[in-house]
Amino acid sequence: TVARRSVALSDADLDHVVSITRAHSNFRARDVAMLYVLFATGAKPVEVARLEVGDYLEEGGSVRVESTLRAQAAINGAARPLFFANVKLVAAIDEYLVERVRNGQGAGRSGAYRGLAPDSRLFLTAEGEPMAVHAEVCGGGLQHKCRSVLEIYQRIFRKAGLPGVSALRGCEKLPCHRGQDVARRVSRYPRRLGIG
Repeated sequence: TVARRSVALSDADLDHVVSITRAHSNFRARDVAMLYVLFATGAKPVEVARLEVGDYLEEGGSVRVESTLRAQAAINGAARPLFFANVKLVAAIDEYLVERVRNGQGAGRSGAYRGLAPDSRLFLTAEGEPMAVHAEVCGGGLQHKCRSVLEIYQRIFRKAGLPGVSALRGCEKLPCHRGQDVARRVSRYPRRLGIG
């Protein structure tokens, strides 16, 4: 059993993970974008799986810098602010969306949402399908998980030599994801991933 890291991931750690992912992933654009979503927004893996193109893009194709994590997507069923303000995050997602359009994955009406369907999932499987979310009985209640997303993050961290880092805890390891006020976190740590 690998002990979990108890220290925050540094900028150098994250740069290393991104670099390794770019070099070795078979789906590098998607996987790098998913990494940045995890660390720059604080979204949980199942929330990443539930994100839709319309959560990220306006109809005209511009980025929703100040978006909302829909109640249907949030792990606790409560909507909350979601910020796509990080330049590296936006560049990574944009690169992936260009690839999706080129591959005809999740196509929508021409000219709107960059040619993608707004209600299609933001991240898709290699085959262009939504990543399945399933419910498991846990502690007397239901817990929703996305095994595909968890496996992608586990593979990324393992390949980068950080097998003890969990996607479920990864976002908690950066100072910009502690606490509940997302807006305050973004403004307080603008340089964490190269903002500002």
